[in-house]
Amino acid sequence: MLKRSKYDKLFAVFESLCAQLAAVPDENALGLISSWEKAKVQYAQWLSDPQSGVIRSKVAVGLEQGLRETPQRLQRIAPQWRGKAVVALQTAIENEFPEFGAKQQDALAKVLSRGSIRGESEFYLIRHEVECLEGTSGSEASLSKYYGLLEAYESR
Repeated sequence: MLKRSKYDKLFAVFESLCAQLAAVPDENALGLISSWEKAKVQYAQWLSDPQSGVIRSKVAVGLEQGLRETPQRLQRIAPQWRGKAVVALQTAIENEFPEFGAKQQDALAKVLSRGSIRGESEFYLIRHEVECLEGTSGSEASLSKYYGLLEAYESR
C-alpha cells in the first residue's frame, strides 16, 4: 500500500466528512459542504499552476488548521443534527487520519492533567469532547470536569 501524504489524509477526511454531512438537513452543514467544494477548486488551481508557488505541504498546513476548527463550525448545526455531525467528523478522522485523533487525545490529556485551558484551540478541543459525550450514559463525571474547565476559561 502506498504511503499517503498528510495532504492526502486531510483531503480524505474532509471528503468523508462532507459525504456524511450530505445526509444532515441543516443549512450550516450544507454551508460546510459548499465551503469544501469551493476550497477544492481553489486547491486544484493553485496546485496545477507552478507559478502559484503553492505546494501540497503548504495546503496541508491550512487543511490541518481547518480540521482543528471544524468542531467549532459544527457547533452552528442545529442541536438535533449536531450529534450526527460530530460522529461524522470522528468517523472521518478515525478512518482517514487516525494519527490526528491520537494527537488530539494527547492535547486533551495535557489540558486535563494541567487542570486549565490555555487558549482558544484548547477551548474548542474541550468543547468538542463535551459535544461527543453529551447524552452518553456513564459520562457524567467527565462532563462535569469538562464543564468546569470551560466555565473557568470563559470567566477569565
